[in-house]
Amino acid sequence: MDEDEQGKGYMKEALKLVTEYGFDEFNLHRIEASALVDNKKSQSVLRACNFKELGINKNYLFINGKWRDHITYYILRE
Repeated sequence: MDEDEQGKGYMKEALKLVTEYGFDEFNLHRIEASALVDNKKSQSVLRACNFKELGINKNYLFINGKWRDHITYYILRE
């Protein structure tokens, strides 16, 4: 997201809508999301939407020429 648009709650609102859609329309029981370990903003959005930390995935994705660790979060249907 463009830096000028960050911090306005757009990602939090989008994540809430997508999560609700997944639970309501696809009858999902659990949703997971991952963020780079150094991406504190994404982690903050996940926590603000009631996602819980599951753990660290070592060398999870190959990004910009190297394998990067990610933290995985999850939320269960209420």
